Amino acid sequence: MRAAIAGYKFEGRADLGLPLGDYLATHVRGEQALALSELVMPVPLHRERLRERGFDHAVPLARAVATALGIPLAAGILVRARATSPQAGLMAKARRANVRDAFHADPARAHLLKDRRIVLVDDILTSGATASACAEALAAAGAAEVRVATLARAILGGLPRNGGAATG
Repeated sequence: MRAAIAGYKFEGRADLGLPLGDYLATHVRGEQALALSELVMPVPLHRERLRERGFDHAVPLARAVATALGIPLAAGILVRARATSPQAGLMAKARRANVRDAFHADPARAHLLKDRRIVLVDDILTSGATASACAEALAAAGAAEVRVATLARAILGGLPRNGGAATG
């Protein structure tokens, strides 16, 4: 999983988006904690990082999850308002500081989040700093609940474990 995610995210292997999305979709399909969700959204990239990578790695993953759960994909409502340093290599406290206030809901579309249960999708959950910052922005826009689905759960300084849905 580590090699696949690294190839996908850092080596421009956009062709891995479909199989990785299918893998994640297999793990979230039937998850009771996600059954009542109403929207799926990817963790957004900043436009500078999107330009560097050439594609947004979280969108194909989120699309597969939306299809598996039979609910709409809502890309573009959650926005990364400022560029952040890569989280890799940062400890938990630095990760939280790095993404603090980095996300917000697009004001023109924030009303679509009101009282909605959302599945937030990303590749890896490490410290939870990015997911928490996104959840705070979604809650500020009126979301009722945010659940997280990732390909892998990594331990700071350790190897990733197979992912799936995280609740809370």
